[in-house]
Parts: sequence; C-alpha cells; structure tokens
Amino acid sequence: MRRSPLSKDVFADARVVAEFEGGRVLAAERGGKFYLIQDESSLADLLSEEDLNDLRNALVKVCEFNSPGERDAFSQARGWATEVRRRGC
Repeated sequence: MRRSPLSKDVFADARVVAEFEGGRVLAAERGGKFYLIQDESSLADLLSEEDLNDLRNALVKVCEFNSPGERDAFSQARGWATEVRRRGC
C-alpha cells in the first residue's frame, strides 16, 4: 500500500464499502491499480476555517494497491467490508 496523490474526484465509479459517522470508505479501480478512498470530509462542516486548512489533506486519503487481494486484506484488517454494502428501502 502507498498513499496516492490522486484526488477522490477522479474515481467516478467508486463504490462504498463502509460507512461510519463522519465518513465512508470507497473502493475503486483505475489504470490497473486498486484503490481505497478514506473520506472523512463530512467532518469539515464542524471545523473552523483555520482547522480545516490544517487538516484538508488528512480528511481524504487515497491508498493505492497492486492487486484487489492486497486492497481487500488491508480493508479487512481495519474491519471494513470488501464488497459493496446493499441498503434496504
């Protein structure tokens, strides 16, 4: 796993694998690489402008993996699902 400089906005096909208060984790693929996007930007509304400037890069992390298995193992180790969660009505 390595931190990617890509923005979460380049992953139009990202799918939610975990949701929690304050954020969510998404999985995506691009250019033969596999990604997990940890998005805690929903917390931004609670922060002052000064705090937000200090934490902007920490609120969304894009992690790159060489294989889906490597990504899934990382996800499972953190207690996140590896399959898209289905929501009821």
